[in-house]
Amino acid sequence: MRSIRVLLSLGAFVFAATQLWAIGPQHYYVSSDGAGVLCTFDAPCLHWQDAINIAATGDEITALTGGDFGPIDLEGDLGLTIDGGGLDAGVLGYDSTSKAAVSVGVGTDVSVRLRGLHLNAGGNADAASVGIEFGHGASLVIEDCKIENYGKRGISVESNVDGAKVFVTNTIIADQGFNGIVVVPPSPKTTYVFLDHVQILNSAHAGVGVNPNSIQANGGAVINLSNDNVWGNGTGLIVSSGTINSFGNNRITGNVIDGAGVLAPKSLK
Repeated sequence: MRSIRVLLSLGAFVFAATQLWAIGPQHYYVSSDGAGVLCTFDAPCLHWQDAINIAATGDEITALTGGDFGPIDLEGDLGLTIDGGGLDAGVLGYDSTSKAAVSVGVGTDVSVRLRGLHLNAGGNADAASVGIEFGHGASLVIEDCKIENYGKRGISVESNVDGAKVFVTNTIIADQGFNGIVVVPPSPKTTYVFLDHVQILNSAHAGVGVNPNSIQANGGAVINLSNDNVWGNGTGLIVSSGTINSFGNNRITGNVIDGAGVLAPKSLK
């Protein structure tokens, strides 16, 4: 009888562990021929937002094919990973209301990861359009992405969470109508941005006598540059009341004006 009780207890433990595993982080999928509603591997959805609407924090959404899967809107406590799957997958255009291809407005303690996305505004982009807009959240990771042709900014960082962090790696930000990346935390908040192996190219502005800026820091913004290429912009770097730290291994050249303001050199350690 004692052996039977032990076996029953062990079975109950295994069952409970299996149930806990089953309700852990889930994986959802989108595809250019998707028609599913549960966004499974065998029956993927057609749009990012379809999967976002059924996901929970910690889940991951992956593209199975290349394609345009519509704008992304992340709110509340939804800390997700959204992955282009190493394909030409992402967003062609932007949301008609927010003017952003990706809008991140999540909770104070929530982190979001965007990986391998191709965001392209297409032709005749609205002057207010933005590739990625980070309005609220603890941290945002952008890796292996390409962001191009937006009218206002490639990346707009305006999180009102004090101490928010943004990490951008192995990403191309090209051909924006005005700025490549702008960091403007509301006073007196501070936001930290880390750019590593990022190419910021050809930010341009049609206004007469106004130089666009590739990277701009205002207020409590602290931007750290390492192994970055800033080329072909109206103004490469501009420092207002924020701080831009350069680790001395960047290529900032070929801009109409390479830099405006004072950069804070940092040693490599």
